[in-house]
Amino acid sequence: MAASDQGGSQSDSKNDDSPTRETSKQFSTIHQEIESQLTRPGVSYETRVSAVLSGWEHLAGTVEEDVSQVQPLATFLYRWSLRLILQGEWPALAQIVKTRLGVTLQRCSRVVVLQPLCRTLLPLVSDPWGLTKSTIFLNKELDDNEAIAYISGETWEVVRVRVDTLIESRIEKYAFDVLKVCIRCIRLRSEGMDVPLYTDEDHNHFVDLYFMLMFKFDRQEFVSEFKKLDVMEGVSLVRRLVAKQDKGKMWRHRLKASEMGIQVLLIKTIVQMYSHDFWYLNPFI
Repeated sequence: MAASDQGGSQSDSKNDDSPTRETSKQFSTIHQEIESQLTRPGVSYETRVSAVLSGWEHLAGTVEEDVSQVQPLATFLYRWSLRLILQGEWPALAQIVKTRLGVTLQRCSRVVVLQPLCRTLLPLVSDPWGLTKSTIFLNKELDDNEAIAYISGETWEVVRVRVDTLIESRIEKYAFDVLKVCIRCIRLRSEGMDVPLYTDEDHNHFVDLYFMLMFKFDRQEFVSEFKKLDVMEGVSLVRRLVAKQDKGKMWRHRLKASEMGIQVLLIKTIVQMYSHDFWYLNPFI
């Protein structure tokens, strides 16, 4: 009798898991189909937006019990949405598509696990670059509080996509302006200021791009900024640049930048060790 009860219990458990497995399979299929549309060679911008929109519409009908099943798809859609909304083609997109995406994101935000993603995206749907334009592009001289307020009003992930989008669009001067604010906030956090936490990956990405663009725009400033780095931080930066596998135009002169950085670090180290003998090198430290 006990064996019969145990068998019945196992059968009930399998039946209970069946809807969960079915939901997981459904979202996995949707994920694969949308990813295929987004990565297909030659696909238009409008088609990519439509693919992402269809994904959010699937999630709009999600119930709270499905949250563990939808997270991978939601994160995937969020990252693609950021990329598409911040691209230059977004303003020219049909207003009905933007409205439809905004309404769908509002519906998705009712699901607790989706709220942070939707709350980040919703303001961008109506005005992707307004805050950055008014804060940075039209106001070159920010004080520390303004810089912190800008980063706090966004997220590091959004700022990172902004920078990458500007570089991909070859608007490197504006990308450099945003990176200056990023580096400033990174340094302010190291000084104990209340700046949002960033990941090591974000830190390295911002620092690497900052120095590469500075190497392109102002070699003298590149040397000056490199001298401010702690020696170990400078060595880590050089190692990352040398090991970089990215073939993009942005990194074309990474080895030249690394070589110049090494020279700065060597001079700085030698002077620090033998300053009493090489006092005449003071202008370089």
